Amino acid sequence: MGERLNADLTRENILDMINKAQNEIMSNDNRLVQIIPDPVVHTGSEVFNSDATNVLGNDTFSVAQDVTADFPDTPTKGFLLVTDLAGVVTKLQYQDYTANSFQLADGVLLAQNYASTATAQVDQFDIIASGALFTSIRNDPTRKQFDIRRVSRVYAFTNGVPGFNFYNSFFGVFGTSGQSSSRRPDEQSNINNPEIKISCDTEESLEALSDDAKIVIWQDNAPPTNPANSLYIARAYRWPDQLTNEQVPLTVPARFQTTLLKFAIFKDEEYREWGANDKPELLYEKYLEEFLSWAEGGAQTTKRTYTSPRF
Repeated sequence: MGERLNADLTRENILDMINKAQNEIMSNDNRLVQIIPDPVVHTGSEVFNSDATNVLGNDTFSVAQDVTADFPDTPTKGFLLVTDLAGVVTKLQYQDYTANSFQLADGVLLAQNYASTATAQVDQFDIIASGALFTSIRNDPTRKQFDIRRVSRVYAFTNGVPGFNFYNSFFGVFGTSGQSSSRRPDEQSNINNPEIKISCDTEESLEALSDDAKIVIWQDNAPPTNPANSLYIARAYRWPDQLTNEQVPLTVPARFQTTLLKFAIFKDEEYREWGANDKPELLYEKYLEEFLSWAEGGAQTTKRTYTSPRF
């Protein structure tokens, strides 16, 4: 890299260039960054009681319960809805929690004192994906979470959606189904299929490690309140592992490192060489198409291996 681009480049410069190029490549949905099996979305929260240490200007919100021991399904990042004695609700973003304390996000401070009569609950409708999406691998002791880049869909099953009541439409069994009282009901396109499309909007992450990918659920459709027994499921894509040092392995496979990854870097940098190919972006596009075609292959347990009958 130093010989081809600039002899003044440091190893840190080169690592940063590789990281940016890899993030660009992996921002195209592919099976290397798709989370398989589809992760579960932990919605809902117990009602936590405030303790007497929550005073104006604190960057934490302390609770009387032991969150880690008693409520391990609580999202590690999200929004706290804090209700004071007068019934006023304040929304506070938090970035982590310990046994008895929620650590508020950078720049977020308590705007008032809270007595022990105040309560807090994690917002069920405004969800930070990187805090609320957990691996769905059964009995996984690590409860792995991910740096989410994009959530493409959220779905559930008929026995996992509170208040879901099927009703027939004029179009027969393929009509819209959902909560009859909602202005934007969850949908079931086929009564023979128990899968339900959850009505929500998603916000894609702008950059890695920012925790800004979100799921926003329609307010008329209450999510499950007990995530241990009733779960939503997401189709989600993560950011690649960030190259914070030279020991972090690349996500781009070795077969594409000297082609796709190299030209992803060169297309944004000055390319110095006698008889140089001065249009590396064309080669980048060529190898990107090849990579995405290759990445469509491979085993996926989420896809059928047979053709459904037409009758």
